[in-house]
Amino acid sequence: MSEKEILEKLLIDEKETLRRLVEKSEKILRIDKETGDTVIIAPRSKLTDRHLISIVLLGRYFSNKLNLVPSELMTTDEIAQKLNIKKEVVSARLSDLKRERIVEMVSRGEYRISYANAETMLAEIHEKIGE
Repeated sequence: MSEKEILEKLLIDEKETLRRLVEKSEKILRIDKETGDTVIIAPRSKLTDRHLISIVLLGRYFSNKLNLVPSELMTTDEIAQKLNIKKEVVSARLSDLKRERIVEMVSRGEYRISYANAETMLAEIHEKIGE
């Protein structure tokens, strides 16, 4: 086996990751075709604020990939408004998610999902909702 063949095991294929994320998201969210907004279909009562924020950011990532929204980035204010959660709570949970590497802060107050680490959160959500 060549060095290249050995090292290829470490390569990430964004399309393959995207396929897995979509499959794991089908019971959790939908994307509004007109607005690009994330529609949470999982039982919200079973989800924490961390989960909800992750879902909204993942949905924004998908919407951007579908060219429904111009950017995958969301501000703290946008997230708070979409989820009807206090901005201070959103800010605290974003800090937690950033520390866990589920979310990335691109610039002050602008966040996106770390698509490469989103599967970890999706597995946690599936466990919470009993899927």
